[in-house]
Amino acid sequence: MMSTTSTHAADSSAPQRLLSRDFLAICVGQFFGFTAQGLANPIFPLYMVAQGQTETYIGFALAAFNVISFVVRPTFGGMVDAGQPRKAMSVAGAFMALGPLGYLVPNPWLVFAVRGVHGVGWAGVNVSGSAWVAYLAPANRRAEALGYYTMAQRVGNFAGPVVGLWLANNVGFNEAFLASGFCGLCVLLTSLAARSGAVTAATPGKAADEPQRSWLLRWVEPGAFLGASLLVLNTIPGVVVVAYMPLYYLKIGLGGIELYFVVLGIMGIFARGLIGRWADKIGRMRAIGSGFLIQFIGLSAFTLTQDPLLLMLGGAVWIFGSGLSQPSLYALAIDRAPPNRRGKAMATYTMAFQVGGGIGAITGGVILEQLGFPALHLAMAGTALAGVLIVVFGVRGKLRPVASPT
Repeated sequence: MMSTTSTHAADSSAPQRLLSRDFLAICVGQFFGFTAQGLANPIFPLYMVAQGQTETYIGFALAAFNVISFVVRPTFGGMVDAGQPRKAMSVAGAFMALGPLGYLVPNPWLVFAVRGVHGVGWAGVNVSGSAWVAYLAPANRRAEALGYYTMAQRVGNFAGPVVGLWLANNVGFNEAFLASGFCGLCVLLTSLAARSGAVTAATPGKAADEPQRSWLLRWVEPGAFLGASLLVLNTIPGVVVVAYMPLYYLKIGLGGIELYFVVLGIMGIFARGLIGRWADKIGRMRAIGSGFLIQFIGLSAFTLTQDPLLLMLGGAVWIFGSGLSQPSLYALAIDRAPPNRRGKAMATYTMAFQVGGGIGAITGGVILEQLGFPALHLAMAGTALAGVLIVVFGVRGKLRPVASPT
């Protein structure tokens, strides 16, 4: 049994090498997982509109996915902490393969159950991958490792919407959902290409020096709360940039939404792949605050123009800001967590994606139906500005580990 102290020592003496068979398998799995989500997510609102549903219904259907994904994340984090990341990723892949198949049955009530199944898979892909990387990455290269990891995700985000929208427009919605399910199956197959999946730091057991925790705190990690809270603000505007953008193009009579997602995908790949190492050097607070500021600038463009080039530029700027802030937010959550609870930390942290996504989906749908796109864009820009102000004035001096440095 390894105590927290001995685990820290093991971490600090760990080799500084990033590339390994497991790390590559994780990244490839994330590519397929995010491709699967990218295939389904942008076309889902269009599919619901074609079924005659309102914007408010769409918002609640999007939120149902987020609620289930939120609830099950600690289960996947616990599996990784118990030394079973490959099993966790395999289960996630199975759910990602099954979920999109349910959309083939156009029943408005069944949609909510299907969104739940899909949400379980999405939760597992996010938690299992990030927690696995949290154990593999050296402490002084965490943002860099998470930059490469999230770059693989962005490649999937780039490919999925482009292919999904093309399939929906030229072949059919069913074929796009089938492609999403196939990519989910690839997540399962890729996880089996990893080694046994054991993670050397994940032997928490019942160490004598481990504090007694309430039932709730056994499932979540308080050290990740700060990063998760900031991530909520970071994630809320994504509904404007991704989920509702096809509807906005349709509303103002623009074509070529596929090109919009191509531009965002290229920027996401560039930002995640190149910024991580630099973010490790400038520090967590500067990277996070700068990312929020850049996102505010990008979202502000949506409030000022309907020109397709400027809309693409605004989306690309937002993605760049996200690429700067999110790897450091991941790393912040890991920094502040005990080393034998990194799976729980990543479960807690990635819950914020669902909180932010749920808030964005519901409020976005209501604002859109009641006030229109201009009010929606203004509200989302205000959210990013709030993130800047909170980082600069609210958490200055608090961005330091609560666990021992590793």
